[in-house]
Amino acid sequence: MTFSLVARSDDGRLHGVVVASKFLAAGALVPAAAAQVGALATQAHANLAYRPQGLTVPPARRVSLGG
Repeated sequence: MTFSLVARSDDGRLHGVVVASKFLAAGALVPAAAAQVGALATQAHANLAYRPQGLTVPPARRVSLGG
């Protein structure tokens, strides 16, 4: 089981990702971040193909679960 948390500051300038898992080195594979873009965590068997796809999603299509 893997748990991930992605957060950003109120002004949107700072982003962070944390991962906790029973799988060795999940924290090296699951999170991704890019300056001026944001951060994400892939959960689908740490599929690295999702990282660049997720970071190139246009701003209008991004999902924010926070308020």
